[in-house]
Amino acid sequence: MTNSLLVVTPQPSFGAHIRQSLEESNSTRVEIVSDGVAALYKLETQKFTHALLDTDIKSGTVLDLGLALREKEPDLRLIIISPHQSMPRYDELRPWSFLGKPFFVPDLLRVLDDNLSPPDSLSRAKKLRTEEAEREDEKETHIWLEDINKAAQHLTRLTLESSAQATLIIRDKKMWAY
Repeated sequence: MTNSLLVVTPQPSFGAHIRQSLEESNSTRVEIVSDGVAALYKLETQKFTHALLDTDIKSGTVLDLGLALREKEPDLRLIIISPHQSMPRYDELRPWSFLGKPFFVPDLLRVLDDNLSPPDSLSRAKKLRTEEAEREDEKETHIWLEDINKAAQHLTRLTLESSAQATLIIRDKKMWAY
């Protein structure tokens, strides 16, 4: 699936840099706007998978703009870019991703390609299928936890695949498998 990115930033050169980087490295369509009004207009006329919100925008707050964008497009994935290295608090916008400014293009690509967590607005049927798949994964996980020999084999595999020197499972405050 091709990503489409709406970049909201007051700095045209910053937006142009993002566009150039993404068009060179993967198939992402990038639209750049300078304020919230233009962002809402673009969202009405085009479909986007992601919106990148620069905290330097002057017209309104990032929180208000993010809420307005989500109201129009509930599945829109938000990426907040801030020059402050501490993560801002936008709990009402969950889920969203954060990139500190300046950032490396591979970090942006990772965020754009990160489809591990589905958006909150998935339909009920999709949520049920996702929950069912998670339950199946839990069952598979619990199978090896039921047998101490299988757990020990699993821990051995984890030790070999990682740089760990040892692994263990503690159950009821006692070492269960090593």
